[in-house]
Amino acid sequence: MTILHPFMPFVTEEIWHQLKQRAEGEDCVVSVWPSVNEYDKLLIADVDLLKLVTTSVREIRNNHQIKMKEELTLYLQQSLLTSQWLHRKGIKEALSKTSVLNEVSLTEEEIPNTVTFLGGNDKFYLVINTTINVEEEKGRLVKEIEYYQKFISSVENKLSNEKFANSAPADIVNKERQKLADGQTKLKGLMEALTKLG
Repeated sequence: MTILHPFMPFVTEEIWHQLKQRAEGEDCVVSVWPSVNEYDKLLIADVDLLKLVTTSVREIRNNHQIKMKEELTLYLQQSLLTSQWLHRKGIKEALSKTSVLNEVSLTEEEIPNTVTFLGGNDKFYLVINTTINVEEEKGRLVKEIEYYQKFISSVENKLSNEKFANSAPADIVNKERQKLADGQTKLKGLMEALTKLG
């Protein structure tokens, strides 16, 4: 309300007083901006992964013309990250609701006849109740592979540039190295998925 107040003074003032009991003179117009506090980096990363997985599931629905209300099943490749992520309070429930899933569980084995996608460096297997068009799936994987090949090449070029490597702050260079490692892991997973399709 404090942020919106300069743009919508009357509406925000009304909502401000409806949110909770306030003392005389404790108005939105004189409220103090919140101070910056420590934040939970792991929570932010977990929510980012939730958004990524939800977006991927919705794209797969669109590509395979599956209705949004049809419940699907999602398996996550067992890893330390996916296990911690899935057991964080609220993540499984939020994922089930945003992606319309009837089951979300971990697996140590590859699930056949599923659409595979990457969330971070981990594989996700979405069970869809239609026949997968192998050629279309190959086409999608090839596009993603081409994207990551270009991405990896651009990061490698940046890192091999002596001017960048010597003048950029160490944390920026490290971020680029991490991007390269993540890109290579994703590319490897996509290549494996394409090989399995034949």
